[in-house]
Amino acid sequence: AQGAVSARPKMEAAVQGEESCGAQKPAAAAAHLKARKKLDEHGRYLRYPGITTVCQVPPASIEAVLSGLPAAVRQLPGVGEWFAPLPAASYHVTVVDICTQYQRELGEEAWGSLLAHSCWAEASALFERAAFAPSLRLKEVNLTYTHAKLLLIVELEPAGPADREGLIAAMREILEPTIGEIKEPYVWHLTLAYGLPQLERHGPLAPEALEAGREAARRLVEEAFGGFEGGELPLEPARLCAFDDMTAFVPWNGIDPVRDLL
Repeated sequence: AQGAVSARPKMEAAVQGEESCGAQKPAAAAAHLKARKKLDEHGRYLRYPGITTVCQVPPASIEAVLSGLPAAVRQLPGVGEWFAPLPAASYHVTVVDICTQYQRELGEEAWGSLLAHSCWAEASALFERAAFAPSLRLKEVNLTYTHAKLLLIVELEPAGPADREGLIAAMREILEPTIGEIKEPYVWHLTLAYGLPQLERHGPLAPEALEAGREAARRLVEEAFGGFEGGELPLEPARLCAFDDMTAFVPWNGIDPVRDLL
């Protein structure tokens, strides 16, 4: 049905789609690509290229309200030392993720072939025409800790128009014949920090440390969002974006070589 959200993609379908546009995996394709991490042991963000659709938080709003969050996250009691905060300039809300090079297990040549397909320009134009900027406000702050992995996100909820299903359905019609199924969108959220990989070799974090961190994170974000009119997060219209790591998402017209943007 038009506007329906389809199931998460199967790798087989995605690979078939890549092959249809000439982005074939080399015979000795390295499955180890899929195991690559987004950051190193010291919290430095690593190359992790991909294509997505996001609404950026305007620079003026970051400067006025959110610029202090990365440093404050590092100071969260009990957990701050285990976080690698994202730079405030990267703050965005994802409409729907599309694909990453390593999850598709593509080498450089195959990835370049995929990005050279004409479907990307059409998808970029779709978002330009739509000028979609959802109205979102704070729902809750989620500091999650599972299997030695930490994540700090701000979950958002609609404060007004925020229906993305029709836009996603139109994008699927453009891209899925080439790249395969696009996974379901996540709940509306803003990611603040990822946990350090070295936490996997550390003993479990104490429940009281996690609780102290959660409470401090909740207060921190609630205070920050109090600086926005009506508590609504300002967002720029959604764009098709390319990224080389998790610290910058650059609008892409689907035509210019991505390597020239990043």
